[in-house]
Amino acid sequence: MANYNELEKIAKNSGFTHYAKLDVSSLEFLQEVRDMCNPKQCGRYGKSWSCPPACPSLEEMCAKVKDFKEGILVQTVGDLEDSLDWDGIMETGAHHKENFGKMRTILNKKNVTLLAMGAGECKICINCTYPDAPCRYPDKMEVSMEASGLFVSKVCTDNNLKYNYGPDKIAFVSCFLIGEDFAKIHRENKRETKKQTARELQNAGFNCAQRMLFTYADEFDLDKTLALKITGGLGSGMQQGEVCGAIAGAIMILSLKYGYTKGNDLVAKDYLRSLVQRFNSAFRDKYGTLLCKEILNIDLSIQENLDKARQTGMFKTICAEIVDDVIDILDEIMYEEG
Repeated sequence: MANYNELEKIAKNSGFTHYAKLDVSSLEFLQEVRDMCNPKQCGRYGKSWSCPPACPSLEEMCAKVKDFKEGILVQTVGDLEDSLDWDGIMETGAHHKENFGKMRTILNKKNVTLLAMGAGECKICINCTYPDAPCRYPDKMEVSMEASGLFVSKVCTDNNLKYNYGPDKIAFVSCFLIGEDFAKIHRENKRETKKQTARELQNAGFNCAQRMLFTYADEFDLDKTLALKITGGLGSGMQQGEVCGAIAGAIMILSLKYGYTKGNDLVAKDYLRSLVQRFNSAFRDKYGTLLCKEILNIDLSIQENLDKARQTGMFKTICAEIVDDVIDILDEIMYEEG
């Protein structure tokens, strides 16, 4: 699933006035809309690779969007002196083109699978090569939503985005369809940020359980000071070399996300139990055990061993790698379960 919050931030920073989550299944490519692009109604017909009859057919567009599930609708809304304010319309349109280009550039830099549909004619080149030569920039060509056969106002309505803002306003609309790789890249970046946070906490002297719960605290609106306090006694395998503190922290996180508040809710209990077992199994597959003293091959409940571990930097090497692995396992479970 694409991360809509991230897309929304990009849209806002690109200068769009409004934006809304786009359900790709709501897109209908209609012949009657495509037919509006004809030489009698549009002077651009037959003069650009981005316009009919050269742009992708309805069938081709239907095939293209099958690779996408989600996206974002973006709008630039401008003020008009009256309904005949052509200068105001052109100014807003140019502003929208600029916003569209900014967002497209940002998304392209993220190396994601992208299908972008703009508003109006493509203006990448001053003079289009159509029909004498191939498009110079086929990957950058802007095919409009209308030329693609989309009834723009209906697309907006179907996705809870206002379209008509009154006689003194004009709205230009475009959309970006985002492939699953965007979500994957976003998840990976967030995961790396978590690992970095956990390592910073390790360098500051906090135990593995503290590092885990603190790192995930924002996802549950959990006070970070409280997170550090309630996990303070769980380090070094609960001070006895028993269950690894990172595991204890991970189970607390699973409980925060999937836990129950009714003692007789057996369905919720069994669900959480299955997730904890799943996590434990994945960890055991990698390390062969859940016990701190067996993973580290040293019993940290003995003060002499604890002092030795501190002196050798064990917590900053082996334990840091364990926390990284726990974050990987936990994030995969939480992603798959939603």
